[in-house]
Amino acid sequence: MKSYLLPAMLCLATIPLLAQATLVKDINPGIGNGLSDFKEALIPFQGKLFFRADDGVNGEELWVSDGTTSGTMMLKDINAGSGSSAPDFFTVLNNKLFFMADDGAAGNELWVTDGTPDGTQLHFEFGLGIFGLDVSFMGVVNNHLIIKSVTGMGPVGKMWSGDANGENFVSLANVYNGIQPEVAASVTRLFFTDEEDNLRVSDGTVAGTSVVFEPLDFFNTYNPMTIIGDKLYFGYGQSIYGTEPWVSDGTPAGTFELNEFLPGGYDGGTPMFFTGYQDHVYFRANSQMWRTDGTVAGTFLFQNIDAFGGVNDFDKEGLVYNGKLYFLGNDGTNGSELWSTDGTSNGTTLFKSINDNFLNANPSLLTLGTDGNFYFVAYNNTSDYALWRSNGTANGTVKVADPYPGDNAEYIWAIVPVGNNLFFVTKSALEGQELWKLPITTVSAGEVFAELVTNLQPNPATDKLFLTCNFSGDVNVQLLDLQGRTLQSWQRNAVEGQTLNFNLNAHPTGLYLLQLNHEGNVQVLKTVIQK
Repeated sequence: MKSYLLPAMLCLATIPLLAQATLVKDINPGIGNGLSDFKEALIPFQGKLFFRADDGVNGEELWVSDGTTSGTMMLKDINAGSGSSAPDFFTVLNNKLFFMADDGAAGNELWVTDGTPDGTQLHFEFGLGIFGLDVSFMGVVNNHLIIKSVTGMGPVGKMWSGDANGENFVSLANVYNGIQPEVAASVTRLFFTDEEDNLRVSDGTVAGTSVVFEPLDFFNTYNPMTIIGDKLYFGYGQSIYGTEPWVSDGTPAGTFELNEFLPGGYDGGTPMFFTGYQDHVYFRANSQMWRTDGTVAGTFLFQNIDAFGGVNDFDKEGLVYNGKLYFLGNDGTNGSELWSTDGTSNGTTLFKSINDNFLNANPSLLTLGTDGNFYFVAYNNTSDYALWRSNGTANGTVKVADPYPGDNAEYIWAIVPVGNNLFFVTKSALEGQELWKLPITTVSAGEVFAELVTNLQPNPATDKLFLTCNFSGDVNVQLLDLQGRTLQSWQRNAVEGQTLNFNLNAHPTGLYLLQLNHEGNVQVLKTVIQK
């Protein structure tokens, strides 16, 4: 068996220090907070960062940054004066950025921007005056703009589906807007719960929406909900029973419980942090690390360590990088540190002990950079929370940014790579919570890092990507975002010399990773989609 390795540029034992992290702009001068805690309020678009910010004068409005102080500005004062439009649920479709905002007159409605002030406009009114919509989800499925919302008048609302222009909305079903959004979307499929707690699947059209599971009890919870490959993995709980892991392939027969941790009890395994890796799904349940292949027989305890984080944690999902899965792990001896696995028991180990004393490092926000490294937040007793970088080696896992050294206990709330900058949000006693950046070097698009594929074209791609293989047999291909999340997957049978093509039309402009897995040999390619 050949061994296909990633290039030395991704596997160096040491890596040079990056440029110093700097404050992009003190948006809300003084101790006021310019940015909030929510990472969902930041999005890359057209090579810049778009985000919600408050300058202390105009309220929370739409801002944009190119990484420079002069290029960081309010794009538009949507709710003129001191009122806040509170832009949220940023979603890219058809080379436009859609979001929800309140201009103070129409209520919370759908807005759109092309990246210019004049091109930032109220796009669609759902028609309830000053109340607008209470939105809990917005995404894209099969080029349909999907919005889950209720009106300002009551708890029952709609799962709306618009077209590729964000127009001609139709209702897929009535929904109940609970505390959790209870929605999961991939490029081709949407799973959601309706007002009667039925689990539904949809391709974004009314005709393609159906019920796949009817609840077993009066009170039901579906949380979390994560699509991996073509299946939905979720936690399902009833009124007197705890939450257990379930799976659905989009059919009633293919929707079932994977494991019952405490039969008949008031508590369950509380599954969370579902993460796809090597044709399996790893997750935390019963304070342990479990693995499943989507079958009851293939669901089992993988490692007796607490993985990915606790019940009240967030931003601690695993990250697939350089053929391994990296995650937070706690073996009861070393505290919560950075672990990795190659999918075997012997290959599941403590990757690096960042905090050697009794405190937990709590690595979180694991994010792929555009420079071939990955970044994360971790706690160290000598520096407090700081930004770390790794090239997949323990020696190459180093602290690269600590804006406010010392024990100030300020967290880093978001990490967003955009071109040559890694933006992040943190707080200080002097400047409040603001936008920072760390300059990084962008890897050139289209470079092939292994031998599985001999040709990749075009790059950048617009709608289709063509790969020429130098092997024969089954291959699993996954399109990943820079957070390592699977956006689309394909299973193909290749013949050596054959050219395979992949439709990328559903994905917006940006930098992506294409991961190929042939008989356990992994290759990662970087590709740019340019609309």
